[in-house]
Amino acid sequence: MLASKGDLSPQEPEKVQEFKQQHQHDADTEGSNFLSDEQDKENIKSAEAPRPILKILKSEFECLPAYMKGLTSWEDLLVAVGKINSSLSKKTNGCSYFHQDEIPSFELGPKTRSYLLLLVRMNRLVVETIDGLLSYRVL
Repeated sequence: MLASKGDLSPQEPEKVQEFKQQHQHDADTEGSNFLSDEQDKENIKSAEAPRPILKILKSEFECLPAYMKGLTSWEDLLVAVGKINSSLSKKTNGCSYFHQDEIPSFELGPKTRSYLLLLVRMNRLVVETIDGLLSYRVL
């Protein structure tokens, strides 16, 4: 026996109501996920870009020619890299380079030029001219 469109058993309205409530909950949940995604996007936009950091490996240092390794010890080079990273992290503009006139502020001591030469040779820094000034960019 077929029921006409308007005929619903007494249990049918309850099932329809239950179905509507489930889908309403799903729609509400989807909307809250969307808002959460929007908030995450805003957080990403407001987050700072990662700052450049010099990283060196002892194996790279060991591959340098003997006359270059003789310029400084591995331990001294690590200390110098730490000081350079510290100075770069303090820069408010988050740029990945430093000008030649900033180098004395790193307080690297008498071997400053040796450290920079080794880092350039290890492909961790590149020498560039920016705004007419000699600069070192972190790779």
